[in-house]
Amino acid sequence: MSRPASALPGGRRPQQGRRAARPGTATPGGRRDASAAGGAGGGLSTRRRPPNRLGVYQLGDELGRGGFGTVYKGLNTETGDFVAVKSVALRSLSGAELEPLQLEIQLLRSLNHPNIVKYVDTVRTDDHLHIILEFVENGSLAQTIKKFGPFSEPLCAIYVSQVLEGLAYLHDQGVVHRDIKGANILTTKDGLVKLADFGVAISDTEKSNSVVGTPYWMAPEIIEMAGPSSACDIWSVGCTVVELLTGKPPYFDLRPMTALFRIVQDDYPPLPDGISPALREFLVECFRKEPSFRKDASALLQHPWIAKQKPDARGAATRPPLTPAATPAAAPAVAALRAAAAAAEADGGVGTITEDEREAFENSVANTIRLYATKQATKGVAAAPGAGTAAVPAGVAAAPPPPPAAAAGAAAAAAAAPRPS
Repeated sequence: MSRPASALPGGRRPQQGRRAARPGTATPGGRRDASAAGGAGGGLSTRRRPPNRLGVYQLGDELGRGGFGTVYKGLNTETGDFVAVKSVALRSLSGAELEPLQLEIQLLRSLNHPNIVKYVDTVRTDDHLHIILEFVENGSLAQTIKKFGPFSEPLCAIYVSQVLEGLAYLHDQGVVHRDIKGANILTTKDGLVKLADFGVAISDTEKSNSVVGTPYWMAPEIIEMAGPSSACDIWSVGCTVVELLTGKPPYFDLRPMTALFRIVQDDYPPLPDGISPALREFLVECFRKEPSFRKDASALLQHPWIAKQKPDARGAATRPPLTPAATPAAAPAVAALRAAAAAAEADGGVGTITEDEREAFENSVANTIRLYATKQATKGVAAAPGAGTAAVPAGVAAAPPPPPAAAAGAAAAAAAAPRPS
């Protein structure tokens, strides 16, 4: 049965006009990133903590805080499962501000995919609305690269392959995320990637001229208020690849307003130096100015940069405890991460990384690579030892079609935005 054009999955109604800001949503002003560890962003506008016990859920440590709600680690006392609890103070919200949160809950209930953060429950009290989500223990990729340094190309491709799997499902459901970035991509200890923060998600049939998202990851058609489509998520994937490889998205050294103009005016964003020819081609596909010229998520999963990485798939069918030593493909990636983390620590760029943190992340990397190897083996892609080769400089690829003129008023959306640190 075809989905009604007027509703998202789960009966979600389309927005009328610009959606009110909500917890964890990044706006053109560069608001706070989503989720620390549970796929839910935000923070309380008041310091008052909700009760420690919410039905079967026991609240623990605070994980993140923003403009409207706070995320806590929680425990289901009946099952023993850890959860993430996003608590929003109702007294701080108007009816218009509460509606997007309720719509987000409806959407999360309707989604079921291993690469999308899972909705668990909702608990409402007199003072708070609590959204219970699966707990994603490793936090976001943005946190990971801040702690351990940027990724190598092969490791980046393996993470991005799961992002594309989640987006392919989401787009098949007729939903556009509109805020894909490292801070909204979470990872588990088992190597799974989870897309999070659906606060500005929208139906692909819904008409909207709202400029929402985060400036440095925003597609040109969003800045020009031409309306969203699944193609705007593909542009953001390209920006996220640059973020994971370099530690920051394109144009991050510019003020948000200037970055928005450059996104519209340039043929495509500046590409990192020394990347492989396959990655250069992949990014050019993501950065096509005309949305209809961009490949969709399913097509990009077949791109050589994604499909032909070469982790070692030997032993992929067995299930011993995974460590870097037990997964040969992880060794180069882990070695690169260790070197990057050591350099960052020496430079004062990150805090001290404990051995437990390092071991947990290295095991997660090994699991992620194993998942990729298993999927590729299932698809019949030949696997070979090693985690890929070093990137080599590449020639300049053909530029996408010329950009359309910037719409009036796009700069105003970011005029008050702070300068990036």
